[in-house]
Amino acid sequence: MNCKTCGYALWNLRARVCPECGQGFSPADFEFAPTSVKFCCPHCNQEYYGTDARGHLVPREFECVTCTKPITMDEMVVLPAQGLREADTAPYQVPWLVRLDKGRLSAWFRTVGWGFGMSPQVGRSLGTQAATGTAFGFGVSVLFIMVLLSAGWFAGVMTASDAPGGFALQLVVGTAVALLCSLAVAAALLGIVIATAHGVLRMMGEGTRGMGRSTEAIAYTTGPMLTMAVPCMGIYILPLGWIWWMVGGALALAGAQQAKTWKCFVAMAVPGVVLPGIPIASVIISIFSTIGAFSAAMPPTASATLGTDFSVTTLAMAWRAEAAMQSGPVTAHGSSLMKSGIVSSGAYLTADATLSPADVPIGSLTLADFTGGPLSSVQQQSIDAASASLSSATIAHRVGDMVFTYHGVDRGPKSDRLWIIIAWPDRTGAAALDPAYEIVVGRADGETRTYAVADFPAQLQYQNMIRAQNNLAPLPMPDTVTQEQPALAPER
Repeated sequence: MNCKTCGYALWNLRARVCPECGQGFSPADFEFAPTSVKFCCPHCNQEYYGTDARGHLVPREFECVTCTKPITMDEMVVLPAQGLREADTAPYQVPWLVRLDKGRLSAWFRTVGWGFGMSPQVGRSLGTQAATGTAFGFGVSVLFIMVLLSAGWFAGVMTASDAPGGFALQLVVGTAVALLCSLAVAAALLGIVIATAHGVLRMMGEGTRGMGRSTEAIAYTTGPMLTMAVPCMGIYILPLGWIWWMVGGALALAGAQQAKTWKCFVAMAVPGVVLPGIPIASVIISIFSTIGAFSAAMPPTASATLGTDFSVTTLAMAWRAEAAMQSGPVTAHGSSLMKSGIVSSGAYLTADATLSPADVPIGSLTLADFTGGPLSSVQQQSIDAASASLSSATIAHRVGDMVFTYHGVDRGPKSDRLWIIIAWPDRTGAAALDPAYEIVVGRADGETRTYAVADFPAQLQYQNMIRAQNNLAPLPMPDTVTQEQPALAPER
């Protein structure tokens, strides 16, 4: 049971207002699996269980059997039933998310089936924990099979026919080309649909729950694209499968982002109309230019926020990967995330940055010296030197327009709402940020949040309450953290 505005968990609350965003709520607004939650009397804590199709009490108003006071379902305290996880209370669960219980093959086929007829349930079943990589991997696997069986084999045959050597070598080369081309096209196709749809949604003022939620909604509804894998008939069925996916993705997106359904249909209609006219061979080359075209067409503020959201999401993904490979919190300099291979130097500057890459020091180098490609030994040494320069008392440091606050943060359920990145432009020598300017924050769970500058102090105060619960020092305002002077924890 999560807030429909900000995603905050609303369990075990007597008040009927979300403590994170102030939005009112009622248990009747939510659906549960029957008997999976307990409704507790607000006077004596007597437990009752919902048995109707929505997991609600029958009747909803009655006298408590213990204290005899009149009570209604909407004033009761709601908790998951004994022994059940929060995910178990959802009326629906995407099978791929519980594949360890149901078996991977069965869960894969059942999730494909959800894409055909249960798209609204996909969006409504997603919990607070975004599993972006899991969802993207599932979507790629579906599109990979579709591309391989419909066109990938042809690329392999054409390549093998020109390969030198005997039949065995040609078979190996052809198979490798078919697999690699199919995988690349599948990943590029899914990536551009997600990025484009989420970008259009952000233009219309929706999609504030982050690109991770859009990824899950769209990736888990790719099932209809398997219709193109039908031998000989796939090319003729493709339009049906494509439209089916766009419609299903829109319905899932509406539930996942708590957005207006018509806006989600518009968001999915853009890639649904544009992509069929782009030759498959040019998809990989045009993916970034297409995203850039959408950004250029947007108003400056919306375009800058979308680009920043993408950068923060990429940096957060790299941090999560780094945190998963080591024990204890990540303490390295923010530039070390470039070692992952998925972060480019451009991720550290916002679209409306006043800094140039040459203004951002990285050890003995600057950001301008990191132009892409594998890192050289000199670049790695410079990054290591920047990490070594950070004090053990550091709680936040800046790289360009990004303030990294992941010091002391461990990956885990208790730290999910902790901020790890704040995209606060360096305004050295420039005018202060407009109160309406949108600040993008990356959290430890991989999601992003967007706050206006005027609202940021209150959000920072709440974040520092969460940090205190995790035994972390409070964060200062991001504009006080400079390239030369990181923020240090106060001496005790």
